[in-house]
Amino acid sequence: MLTGWIGFVTLGLIFARHFKSSWDGKTLCGVKIWFAIHRSFMLTALVFIVIAFIVIFVHKNGWNSQTSNPHAVLGCIATALGLIQPIMALFRPAADHPKRYYFNWIHFLVGNAAHLIAIITIFFAVSLASSGLNKDFYWFMAIFVIVYLLFHLFFQVHSWSAERKKNNEVKMLDLAGRGGNATQNGAPEKILVNEALRVIFLGIFAIFLAVILITMYALIGVA
Repeated sequence: MLTGWIGFVTLGLIFARHFKSSWDGKTLCGVKIWFAIHRSFMLTALVFIVIAFIVIFVHKNGWNSQTSNPHAVLGCIATALGLIQPIMALFRPAADHPKRYYFNWIHFLVGNAAHLIAIITIFFAVSLASSGLNKDFYWFMAIFVIVYLLFHLFFQVHSWSAERKKNNEVKMLDLAGRGGNATQNGAPEKILVNEALRVIFLGIFAIFLAVILITMYALIGVA
């Protein structure tokens, strides 16, 4: 479950939110690269989540109604929302369809809601007596959430900054009367630098996720 929600879903959301403009013009398996990676991560996550969901129910011999901890209820909600996403994607309107705007927002809200609820659910797992987890698990979950938000902020600010610089350069060249030639000559190099920086930070974030997951599984093993 941790691998699905904290690993693959987290990376899938990062790609969908911040890498749509990356690798422009290039495709993978007939679709844009960001979408191919996003879809692969989300489908892989779904496999992990469904398997974990089934294993938990088998291990617990069904539903346990003797606890007031909302972990199980929230977990079911998160899993249900996760299952809705690929079904919803099957009915995705074409890019130029007037209802595509609404689909994008619904898909965005459902996906992020599922991720948020899943993270909250994991926090509640610590207080379950059967989990055997100690309070240290809270700290690592908190570190994950903080770093995740910081990377979202970094990618967003970087995109805004790059776009603003690009617009300012175009305006300056227009005022100088040099037309678009200089922009065309200089833009590719700057785009490559920006994309390289984003990919480097994405790699750092992926390594962080791997480390945090290994640490969490180590804590579970100790418990």
